[in-house]
Formats: sequence, structure tokens, C-alpha cells
Amino acid sequence: MIVEHPKAPAWRIMVVREPWWHGPECKAVRSGQWVKLIDGERGARAEVIRAAGNNDGQINNGKAFRSVRQQHLDRDGRSTTCETGGNRTCGWRAGNMIESARKKHWTGVYNQKAETAVSWFQTSPRQSLDWILPGADPATTAVIDIGGGASRLADELLDRGFADVTVLDIADSALAQSRKRLGDRADRVRWVVADITAWSPSREYDVWHDRAVFHFLVEPAGRAAYLAALSQATKPGSHIVIATFNLDGPERCSGLPVQRYSPQTLSEALGNDYSLIKSTTEAHKTPGEAIQRFQYSLFERR
Repeated sequence: MIVEHPKAPAWRIMVVREPWWHGPECKAVRSGQWVKLIDGERGARAEVIRAAGNNDGQINNGKAFRSVRQQHLDRDGRSTTCETGGNRTCGWRAGNMIESARKKHWTGVYNQKAETAVSWFQTSPRQSLDWILPGADPATTAVIDIGGGASRLADELLDRGFADVTVLDIADSALAQSRKRLGDRADRVRWVVADITAWSPSREYDVWHDRAVFHFLVEPAGRAAYLAALSQATKPGSHIVIATFNLDGPERCSGLPVQRYSPQTLSEALGNDYSLIKSTTEAHKTPGEAIQRFQYSLFERR
């Protein structure tokens, strides 16, 4: 299996996690090799840029692919076939959906649906506010909402005088809905269009808020990249609010698989740098009247 390299600035670098084989013109590629997709889907060329142990083979010997045919694509797996010339073919599997495909998926969701039509819509993020507001100084507390998209958390924080609010989302179409809703007040928010697994924070925040992003990271590399961003964007004493589907929550959302958590398993996933302060559950009613069971956990950075 190949997974996207967590430190890659874009989707073009992947790393092999299991041995795999491509065909007559393709050498075997072993565990630990870094693979770089040089160009786009047409005229693509791939090469090994680092290998583990004694294995230093190249995909297709570094020759140019004639074309790449996409066979299947979803959040947790990508299978493609590339033609190398003649009747020979080789292919690869990606453990994480490439960044451009993630962006396409979520941009499409918000292009096709109003903010009030998505299953995760809330008229007011009450539970999040209950944990963000106590002890916060609106004039100085820096808050970032990861995957905030069209969420109304930014509205609520501005209503309460918060002066340092950042909203990050992979889909600019989601952020556009929030900017339109806020009108002139949108200028008081810093909007960041980025994939959290490829984002390098340039500053630290007092509060990191994430409702329903982390549970979409079903591959270890995606979670590792998220945790790297979390570590870089927080400091000792920072508070982290993360809401995911509970263990009895849905197994999929927006057509994608999710990783469900309890507060304890989420704490284990975050690691020893984060102390679990408290947790609760929520039965979220979707616009379609379905019930989605969430767990909310509040952590403090040690």
C-alpha cells in the first residue's frame, strides 16, 4: 500500500508501506521507498526518490507513462492503472486520497448543497461554545476552527467580541458561504483554504476547535499529518476541542468512511502531549431528521 507522505506540501509524494509489483516493465518496489509522481494524470512519470535497505528500483524504470486511467477513488483508497506502452500496464494503490481529490470532493459538496442542507449543520454550536468561552478573553484569545467551512461558530465568536478568529477549510466554496453570511463582518475573520494534512501553521493558537474533521482521517499518515499541524499550532496551556462520531455513531458520512472514537480512544490517538479534561456525548439531529451520535472531548496541551 502507498500512503501520502505526511510532510508533502502537495499530493505528489507518496511512500510505499507494503511490497508491491507492477508488471514486466516495472521493477518491484519495496517497503520504505518514496515515490514521486512528477506530472499530472496525462504524460505522468513516476520515480523512486528514496529507497530502504538494498531496494532501489524504479517504477517503470523512470520512463514516461503514456496515460493514467483512474479506476476508483474515495476517501480512504485510490486505485489507478497507468499504461507504459505496448500491452504492458502497471498500477498503484494510495492509502490516502490525494489532496486534489479531497478538495474536489468537499468543494463539490458545498457547490451542490446549501449550508443548512448538509448533515452536520447546526443552527448554533452550543457544546463548542460551552467549552471555548469559559476563561477566554475575547480581546486576546486566538481561536482556530479546523474544517469550519460554513459553520456558525465564527458568527457566535464575533457576536461575543472575539478579535482573533481563524477558519480553515479545504473547500473555498464552504468558506464562501460563511463570508457571504457574515457580510462586512467577514473581514474580521482570517480565512485559510488548506488541507489540514498538508498545512504548515505559521503561528500558535489558544484554542483549536475541530468538529468532524479528525474522524475522516482513516489512514495513519493522515492522522500523523494532522497531529503534526496540531503540535505546531498549539502551545502548553492551549485548549483543544475535538468532536467525532461516537463509537455508536455512523460508520460513514458524506459517502466517506470515518473512524469512530470514544474519549479514551481519541486521547490515545492524540498522545501524551494532550491531557483529557472532560468529555460528553451529543445526539445531533440532521436536517433529514436522522440522529448522529457524537463525542466531544476537551484537551489541554501539556
